[in-house]
Amino acid sequence: MLNSTENRAAGALNIQVQVDRQQVVAASSELTRPLQSMQRLLLKQGPVQACQMLPLLFAVCGEAHALAGKLACGLFEDDAVIDGCGNSNGGTPEGSSRRNPSIQRALAGVLRENLREHLMQLRQFWHLPLPTQAFAEAMKEISFAMERGDDVARSLAVEALLMQLERNIHQQQWLPQLQDSLQQQLAGVVLPDSEVDSWQACQPGLMPESGRVFSGAGADALLHHAGQPLAQALLAVAQQQWQATLRVMEALMQAANPHDWVRCHRTLDAAGQSVQQGWVRTARGWLLHQVQQHGVAEGVVTDNAGWMIQAPTDVNFQGPLVTQCLTGMSVPNGTVDKALRWIVRALDPCVGFDIEIRELEIREPETDKPTTSAQANVSADSGAKHNA
Repeated sequence: MLNSTENRAAGALNIQVQVDRQQVVAASSELTRPLQSMQRLLLKQGPVQACQMLPLLFAVCGEAHALAGKLACGLFEDDAVIDGCGNSNGGTPEGSSRRNPSIQRALAGVLRENLREHLMQLRQFWHLPLPTQAFAEAMKEISFAMERGDDVARSLAVEALLMQLERNIHQQQWLPQLQDSLQQQLAGVVLPDSEVDSWQACQPGLMPESGRVFSGAGADALLHHAGQPLAQALLAVAQQQWQATLRVMEALMQAANPHDWVRCHRTLDAAGQSVQQGWVRTARGWLLHQVQQHGVAEGVVTDNAGWMIQAPTDVNFQGPLVTQCLTGMSVPNGTVDKALRWIVRALDPCVGFDIEIRELEIREPETDKPTTSAQANVSADSGAKHNA
């Protein structure tokens, strides 16, 4: 078993799989997150102080959490209303969001955060040809330009990074080489042929529930390649990640439309109290902060106040997604460990994880009845090294 002890304070993920005769016959995931204690801590602060704490609590997607929290607390309402925050129906037509300067500045930080996460994942797992030093220098140039408030310099720095990436990808034939590598590693591994029509992508305004909801490009590709070779699905994940990176870079080079990255919705709960949602698109999918407005005021907290956080990792690993993607998967001898590692990487949890494989071996019968023994074979992976 891999003990991914890093960031245990941010949470831990355990995935258990049973394999019988080269097929996954059972799979489950258990995600442990200290979100309830974090939410109680936030409610003890005023909205401004709580949102200032969010980047400290969530190191990787801190900018996104801070912006989502501010939207959920209504901290932008005095300046401008974005995407129907003042509308009980929650939402306005696409492109109608006001260009709020405060939101634009916060959004630029989120986009930089997204770019960093996309490139780190593409380099580390999907072998995108971008040397470590070049990556660090490019991100430093972008950050310096943003700190100076120089939009032109920011755009030029992103454009230079894009040109370097496209040149490297062309010279090193990134996707064809990745395809060959995946096919060699995962020959014969086939995803289960399961029903996916009832699954729904997590989107702003969709009330969180532990149903058939998924988040992120990895989950989307795995679900929609049911019954097909895993290598083919993983190549689609890499392609979607690259397209998402291009969209982030384009948004950083131009004035991003907030509607593409930020949403705000206000609804009423069963008691008729106002509940406000702040949604921010992160590299892993849509992040939600939901605040029950009644009782959440500066220095005042009542018993019926509430603050809920739902990240893409919570969506993907607290529901039945892992069971759906793994149960019934064909895993020829010697491939199960690699296949599971790749699938977890594709789903991209933002916490450390352990994978436990239990192989059910059928022994030669000594009598008329065969006996089944279970042997635990524990798999190791480096896991995600971040919290979000």
